[in-house]
Amino acid sequence: MSNLKEKLIKALPVEVVDTLKLCSQAAEEFGVRIYLVGGVVRDLLLGRDIFDVDITVEGDAVDFANYLANGGFGVRLLQVQNDLRTAKLSFGDKLEIDFASTRIESYPVKGHLPVVDSIGVSISDDVKRRDFTVNALVLSLNHSDFGELLDYVGGVDDLQNSLLRVLHEGSFVDDPSRIIRGLKFSARLEFSLEPETLRLQDEYLSRLSDFDISYSRLKSEIIQTFSLNIPKAFELFIQQKLYRFFVSDFELEINSSLLKRLIDCYKPQNIWLVYLGCFLVVGDCKFDLKKSEKKILQDLKMLFIKKPPFDNFSVYKFYENTSLESILIYYAMTKNKSALHYLDDLRDVKLFVSGEDLIAAGFKPSCEFKKILDLLLEEKLSGALLTKEDEIKFLKFQIKQLKK
Repeated sequence: MSNLKEKLIKALPVEVVDTLKLCSQAAEEFGVRIYLVGGVVRDLLLGRDIFDVDITVEGDAVDFANYLANGGFGVRLLQVQNDLRTAKLSFGDKLEIDFASTRIESYPVKGHLPVVDSIGVSISDDVKRRDFTVNALVLSLNHSDFGELLDYVGGVDDLQNSLLRVLHEGSFVDDPSRIIRGLKFSARLEFSLEPETLRLQDEYLSRLSDFDISYSRLKSEIIQTFSLNIPKAFELFIQQKLYRFFVSDFELEINSSLLKRLIDCYKPQNIWLVYLGCFLVVGDCKFDLKKSEKKILQDLKMLFIKKPPFDNFSVYKFYENTSLESILIYYAMTKNKSALHYLDDLRDVKLFVSGEDLIAAGFKPSCEFKKILDLLLEEKLSGALLTKEDEIKFLKFQIKQLKK
């Protein structure tokens, strides 16, 4: 295997490199071996930016973290998770690093969270629980071979060929959220599923009813994936029929580039729902949705129930109090230009006058309030009322008409 020490030093900020060397020294003293594993090694080899550095300890990470915190290294222990034997440490004012113990996991309930069978196993056993071979590469941080690349699963070859390969046949059955992670990496890294991995994915999706699924884990991965706002992810989602998680078939054509443009232009909060709302609204949504997320789907259903608008006032009323995401999905599905007309020209139109002005004009509070205000709004949207004075003048006229 090759040594990537110089490549690592060039890729990371000086303070991070110094911290890794400090941890290497401490590991030598404490008698454990430590490594970088997974995405950080993959991105280093690809020449991509590295944002997070986590350290895997071949042993008990909590014991090693306590040694660092109490050994005069100027390190603070921030957090410990005893069930997984992980810890978070602070190095200086800004740098925080997570430390994880090597472990073996199993899935007593397929499709749900794994349980830890062993802690402190060999690094070669630890990587076997990973999702894809390219995320199972290892970089030594130990004094004797600092920067040495270790590949136990053929990840280097797959990385060179831009392939995503699962580590065993039951990978998707154990954790179907790996299917969405594969989608994320395919879109982000421009990788393809290796043929056997694609076959296993297709087989899983064709037998969905045979499997149990943790939809909370699936939702988490979906949010991460589609929040990247990469059209390729949506295209692959359709091509590979990943929509089967929600609906058995889907024939409507939606332009992925259009979705990206809409998101870039209007900046909705729930990007993932702009992409997938069309499936969730017609399919079986098994996600545990937040109140705001439920409203988006409810609003979308109502838009399809209501009669399409034709003039400014009906357009305004059609979309009024409707979530931004549902309007964007509706436009992507129907190409009804009234949606963009509302967003671009009408949604910020507000009356200057209010109910208090109605009272001041001599109109008693009643159910007629809304009728009068709607008349005002309709006239304003037609372009006839430009100022508050115009609105008050029109208001007084309407009151006179009602009194006749």
